[in-house]
Amino acid sequence: MALTEIPVELSSTPGIADSSNATAITIDSSEQVGIGTGSPSTSLDIVRAGVQPLRLESSSGTEVAINMVNTGGNVQLEAHSGNFVIDADAVGIGETSPNALLAVGNGNQSHTSVASFAHSTDAYIEVENTTTQNGAGIIFTNAGTKKWTIQKDTSSHGLFVQEASDTTVMAIDQSGNVTMPLQPAFLVRLGGSPVASNLATNTHHTLVFNNEVYDVGGNFNDGSSGTPYSFAAPVTGKYQLNVYILLIDMPDDSDYVYMTLNTSNRVYQTYFDAGGLDQDSAAHTLNLSVVADMDANDKAYIQLKQQGGTAQMDLNTESYFSGYLVA
Repeated sequence: MALTEIPVELSSTPGIADSSNATAITIDSSEQVGIGTGSPSTSLDIVRAGVQPLRLESSSGTEVAINMVNTGGNVQLEAHSGNFVIDADAVGIGETSPNALLAVGNGNQSHTSVASFAHSTDAYIEVENTTTQNGAGIIFTNAGTKKWTIQKDTSSHGLFVQEASDTTVMAIDQSGNVTMPLQPAFLVRLGGSPVASNLATNTHHTLVFNNEVYDVGGNFNDGSSGTPYSFAAPVTGKYQLNVYILLIDMPDDSDYVYMTLNTSNRVYQTYFDAGGLDQDSAAHTLNLSVVADMDANDKAYIQLKQQGGTAQMDLNTESYFSGYLVA
């Protein structure tokens, strides 16, 4: 087989010329090699018009690799059976010190999206833990401080949303049941036995709900300060509020018994016309349910009034006031 002679130029910047005596490969005094450029800027500098300036092919297998080694360790880029593989302890995009297997950092600040995924049919992001009973999820942070976590449970495989201190704010089990353990909710009852006896007539009595059954979020005022025995909305929203009052010995000579559920935005009411009674009522109930619009810090409390008649009516401890945030 005939050999092709490639002339070597002898000059201050030696190189290898092509068949037309044009310099094809340049080697400068710093032992930097340029292909397609006479001024290489690094150990190997390849410049070529087109989209494939460098091509590596293995004629004997399915894997081609580039191995990069320094004092910190070994990193290998592989083309393996049509897949691109990065063999490294951690990969950083815009991060010189990645703190995870893949860390996407400050990079190009002109982009508001850190990552974008697209597919011509269905598009999914899969987070897998290769151990059957371990958790998997996503952690959201600000400046290195954890703010939110969305994760799969380790054994029951429920889905949990947790705040910064890992307290669960929402849980979904695999049957589709949803719970929100921190959702504002309360149930309180009237205290004492009876709570009040021989209520004075023609007076709006604020009812003393001082027997707490539960108060998620601590939003019900026990009467120690502010608006007594009232629920304070922690956020602006729609609240389901329910009142049940059991009246004892309601007199038949009263004009009516009037109950109000008072909020900052409006007053809800119900009443009973006692004029139709032919005798005192040993037990009678007043009920009221409403989805109330409340602003943050608005108060909701209950008042009762007997108009006219004999001051003999009592309130029973089975009376209650309850509510929760709907939306």
